Amino acid sequence: MSIGDMARLGTSILRSELLPPRTTREWLKPGALTGEPSEAVGKPWEITRMNLPVSASSNVTRLVDLYTKSGGIGAYSSVLVLSPDHSFGIAVLSASQTGSPSTIILQEALADIWIPAAEFMAREQAARNFAGRYVLDGTPNSTVNLAVRPDRSGIGVASFVYNSTDVLGLGSASVAVDLYLMQQTKTRAAFRTSTQTAGRSMPRSLTFIKSCIDIWATLDGTRYGNVGKDEVLFDLDSSGKATCLEVPITRIKNCWKRVQ
Repeated sequence: MSIGDMARLGTSILRSELLPPRTTREWLKPGALTGEPSEAVGKPWEITRMNLPVSASSNVTRLVDLYTKSGGIGAYSSVLVLSPDHSFGIAVLSASQTGSPSTIILQEALADIWIPAAEFMAREQAARNFAGRYVLDGTPNSTVNLAVRPDRSGIGVASFVYNSTDVLGLGSASVAVDLYLMQQTKTRAAFRTSTQTAGRSMPRSLTFIKSCIDIWATLDGTRYGNVGKDEVLFDLDSSGKATCLEVPITRIKNCWKRVQ
């Protein structure tokens, strides 16, 4: 196998060219945990979990799973590293007196330089394609503002006003709402919202109740008319930029058009 063959193999996995997308997603999952919280094992993956800052200047991090497969004998070594979160990877073939450590050096460069760079580019792409102001035609003073914020992952809902009513401020406490991509095609993108009460934090001493459980375990938990309240859909143009958004649970037929 050449380095080009390895690169094409990695690209085909990330694009689900050889397997259906559902099968690929099932394949890129841990098969067993290990004694190290940052490491897991797949089939045949060696999985490394790294804490990645959500933006270049932020102390807030999120977990990114890197799916790797390495091998070698003597002076020859190889490694394939895939980051499904970024649709990005690296393929290395090396032959040297140092043997496998030469691939480890390049893997560390991936973790230290290329993955953060891919994360930065992804945030720029999210801001360009989805952030902005959306207006509902035919309904006065109805706007949604989306933004990518420095210390939060996902796309944040900065404001949501429907018919002059501040939807985010309906409760007794202010909430922070973020959108996370679930699935995307050439013309549509489906997101789920994650809602947290502003200023709320989980005690670090708790074992079973963690903030991630509070966020992810409630996805699609509340439904009305067989529609999840946290579902948000976007129409995309030929360049992948959102042109309008739809919140199915509201039963509003018109989409919110992106105006800036």
